[in-house]
Amino acid sequence: MTVTPSNHAPICDAHAPGPRSRVPGWRVSGPGISGQHRPTLRVPGQRVSNRPSRPRVHRRRVLAGGRGVQTLVLATVALAAAPLGLAAQDYQLLGTVELTSRTGHYKDSPVVLSPLQDKWETGGAMRIGAQHRLTLDGAELFVDHAIGAYPTDTVDTALTSELVGGGTASSEATGSAGAGDSASATVALDHDLYQGYASIYPAPWFTLRAGRQRMNWGTAYTFSVTDGLHPQNPDAEVETGFDGVSVALRPTPDISLELATAIQNAVATGDTDDLRYAVYADAYLSPVELGFTFVYQKRTTLRPGIVGSLPVGPVMLVAEGAMESYDPRGEVMDYQPLWSVGGEYTWSGDLVDLSLMTEYLYNGLAGNYPETVFGDIPVTSDYAGGFARRGYRYLAGGASLNVLESWGTSHQLLVNLSDESYLVSHTLSMFRIPAVDLEAVVNWNSGEAGTEFGDLDQDFIVEFKTTVHF
Repeated sequence: MTVTPSNHAPICDAHAPGPRSRVPGWRVSGPGISGQHRPTLRVPGQRVSNRPSRPRVHRRRVLAGGRGVQTLVLATVALAAAPLGLAAQDYQLLGTVELTSRTGHYKDSPVVLSPLQDKWETGGAMRIGAQHRLTLDGAELFVDHAIGAYPTDTVDTALTSELVGGGTASSEATGSAGAGDSASATVALDHDLYQGYASIYPAPWFTLRAGRQRMNWGTAYTFSVTDGLHPQNPDAEVETGFDGVSVALRPTPDISLELATAIQNAVATGDTDDLRYAVYADAYLSPVELGFTFVYQKRTTLRPGIVGSLPVGPVMLVAEGAMESYDPRGEVMDYQPLWSVGGEYTWSGDLVDLSLMTEYLYNGLAGNYPETVFGDIPVTSDYAGGFARRGYRYLAGGASLNVLESWGTSHQLLVNLSDESYLVSHTLSMFRIPAVDLEAVVNWNSGEAGTEFGDLDQDFIVEFKTTVHF
């Protein structure tokens, strides 16, 4: 669990309205926690031991994986790039190469396979990310993606597969670092398309966007209880966007209306009932920001919500509230509240920048979704709308200190008050070398077996990261 600036933040976001961009914030992701393109609180490398590395969630029928939709999005963007490239006025490329070495300790707990209990694991990984933006008058193309390479072991892969339900080992691994027997090491390659879309701007106040994309949603620091639109992959380094079409209307800099239709589940099932619709209306009434949200998918979710923020001196107060009106297990109306309230104090001096954050969250859906693995509960394939949290009540806190823009330290805490398990992170970052970031991260957690964070298989992780920007 570490707080770091995201290396995949878009170069710019035509959909991002002025008011919401004023709200500073943290965004938490990790096992089951939704994240966005903001500073991210994560638990690198930790997996809930009774869940596959890529979540398997069932709806009324088994949904196809996202690879087909990802290929379709890439092909569409590539076809559009040809004619746009001829008329392009500007092409931008931002990239990162991230090298990570890590050492983790497996718990001496029944949540871990007996051969791994109380053992240390050392490994590494490399990830290459790139953002491409092609612009011309009235239109643009944007692609944000990454390729990762990490060593794996065929025996560990098979054991993990058996542990999570008898499935087969992933066939995505390619290449080999060894030879001969079934225990040989391999190098797994993984490609993630975070965003890939085409936008057109018929007027300064109007944006039409198609493809994989993210909307700038909510004001909460930890995770947004109103956001039932975006896919939530607990294991993603960066949260991906939804596949679909969106329209943004911005008649003034302080008023916006955004409409979206997500199609990824409908494409996977061939059923138009799996289309998801969302509305986000936002107004900045100085000094208050106020927004109204609505997310709907037939027989899955019906969630109206409200978000807001208010600056009080050096403190930014934020709040979100939603009422999930539908229980997909029995396909009945069942009203459950979700809400959060928090604040962030910031202070900037000539040499030092300081930030302190705290937030309380209530999850009324804990009773609807009591297990980490949903099984046959009919939710969407991508966790959107499911809000997969075990606990009813959460408390988050964080502190960060940056000195001379050359180094910084941050400390984070996320507590499930319902079962008294928690996550903690400490990070030291160095920025003295141009275009190079150095990080040392210590992550640890505590909780009894059967609790949310007690069921993570590793209780202590040390990571060293080097990120080169180009």
